[in-house]
Amino acid sequence: MNKLVSNVKKTLVWNSSKIYTINYLVLLFSSFVYGIYILVLKLSKNINFESLLKSNPYTSIMFVVILLNLLVGYILWMNSNINKQHYDNKVFLLLGICQLLIGNIFSFITFISTFFVLKNSEGKIIKKNLTTLFLSTLLYLICFILLLRMVIK
Repeated sequence: MNKLVSNVKKTLVWNSSKIYTINYLVLLFSSFVYGIYILVLKLSKNINFESLLKSNPYTSIMFVVILLNLLVGYILWMNSNINKQHYDNKVFLLLGICQLLIGNIFSFITFISTFFVLKNSEGKIIKKNLTTLFLSTLLYLICFILLLRMVIK
């Protein structure tokens, strides 16, 4: 019985590697699901992709979010071999807030979980990814402002 309990504990323990992997998988999976939604929308309206983006601003914003999620997920995946203690956990808090603003609840939960798992790390932001992080955060905020403007009108 003790062996079974210890195996279950090992499986359920959230360490930095597991939660980090879940982060980029959720980003990539949500991009895939959003992409399928846009494809179904395109097929149901029987119009080409450009016309769909021009006719529906929400779909245009969602497409930008898909590309941003793919970019951030790719960067996280490419850096998955780096020791997670070298990350500044504030990066994950910032990305989590951006995901919440655009309505991606699952990514928000994984980013905030990563923030708390890496809470005691003394890492630094990797310099080559700082520009990409800044630009993606800026674009997430622009998408949020556009979504907010659509709701207010």
